[in-house]
Amino acid sequence: MHVDTVRRRRKQFAAYGLAALEDRPRPGRSRRYGPDVHLAIVATVTSARAATNSHWTRRAIAHRLNATGISASQVGRILAGLDLKPHLVSGWLTCPDDPNFYTKAAEVCALYPHCPPAPLRPPQRG
Repeated sequence: MHVDTVRRRRKQFAAYGLAALEDRPRPGRSRRYGPDVHLAIVATVTSARAATNSHWTRRAIAHRLNATGISASQVGRILAGLDLKPHLVSGWLTCPDDPNFYTKAAEVCALYPHCPPAPLRPPQRG
């Protein structure tokens, strides 16, 4: 943030308390698709398999969420804003046939931040 913005916010906070930190109405059209639609797109891309057994396309996601009335181009804008690229995902993550896949994947992924210590090996003679 720019220093002038911080100064202005501090003055507003001193004058009005926590109420000064709330978002104010902004000009322009209100959002057509709220956080629920964003979450539905993320849930579709990350937890469901594409119907064609390949990868998710913007059109396929829009078709799957047709109850929301969202278009494929809007799906693309939302995915770009979230930096999700489901069309680039391939391999074992897209086709989990095991019902316990997500539990097993979570256990494997939990190893990365908490890596077990490497076993001690005797010195090699060469």
